[in-house]
Amino acid sequence: MSTIKTTTFVVGQVLREIAVPLRVVGSVPEKALLRLDALSVRLPSRHGEVHAVRHVSLSVNAGECLGVVGESGCGKSTVCSAILSLLPDNARIDGRILFGGKDLRTISSKGISGIRGREIAMVFQDPMNSLNPVRRVGAQIADKIMVHKGLSRGAALAEAARFLDLVKVPAARERLNDYPHQLSGGLCQRIMIGMALSCEPKLLIADEPTTALDVTIQAQILSLLGELRRELGMAIILVSHDLGVIAQTSDRIAVMYAGEVVEEARTEVLLKDPKHPYTQGLIEASPGIEPTVGPLVTIPGSVVSLLGAPSGCAFAPRCRRANDKCGRMPPHLEPTSMGAMVACHFPNGWTQ
Repeated sequence: MSTIKTTTFVVGQVLREIAVPLRVVGSVPEKALLRLDALSVRLPSRHGEVHAVRHVSLSVNAGECLGVVGESGCGKSTVCSAILSLLPDNARIDGRILFGGKDLRTISSKGISGIRGREIAMVFQDPMNSLNPVRRVGAQIADKIMVHKGLSRGAALAEAARFLDLVKVPAARERLNDYPHQLSGGLCQRIMIGMALSCEPKLLIADEPTTALDVTIQAQILSLLGELRRELGMAIILVSHDLGVIAQTSDRIAVMYAGEVVEEARTEVLLKDPKHPYTQGLIEASPGIEPTVGPLVTIPGSVVSLLGAPSGCAFAPRCRRANDKCGRMPPHLEPTSMGAMVACHFPNGWTQ
């Protein structure tokens, strides 16, 4: 193993440092806890069929944190919903979703209900709206524990208090009697995480867990997820549009654009040497600590329509290095010398 490389990155307006040992490329991979094989999702709309996710292949090992980053609407949340069978009945899904070697797409609705919340748990966006506003938070957590662990109401409430204490909710037992509107956004998010962890899942999917939280609470939630991952040994899929949030927490990063994974690499490799022009644009557009003169850097243009598959690279209309080949032929994920994967015809520089 090589020496530790340190990369500086920005999370909101808080400077963070990532110090991770570079792994030896070509080492024996761990057995994947979750693997997506060519997952595609199409959703009907009044304007036509929306290709929300296209041929996404990803894996997460036990105890690993995979970050999934990209602009709003790139398919991140759709992938998460597909894993837990939370998409509408009229969604058309192709590919395989393997968890512990079993294809979740072939399991009955009852079987999925037994896995959802028990072995794979999810923290949804916007904690203030994810909790039932007319029920006390203790009852909401206890219901889940009673279903999956078969405990009595009293034992389930005691277990709920234990997990709220685990996620550092002050006066956890008293909070069981509160309604969501009585709590701050940060406390609601901690309660959502505690509820997700209450059945001790093997995999936690955190979909934008820091959205709408101020940077101080955001940093606390990310730190909490890291601590819980180490203590419980669970794997995490962390979804965000903020590359700084992903960089602080994840072992590997998958970058999504227009429903596809365009680059995947270990965190330190991707931040040090991004290959895809979209990934480079995301990093360049991240605000720094020092004040800058002039406008912030942006990625020009707009995301392509997801009504139908593009004939070539979906990023080509916004790409500074695209040529005619990019408009005609869709690129596929290919390995690089650093063990990363990139979907670009010209990953090493300009075409002109």
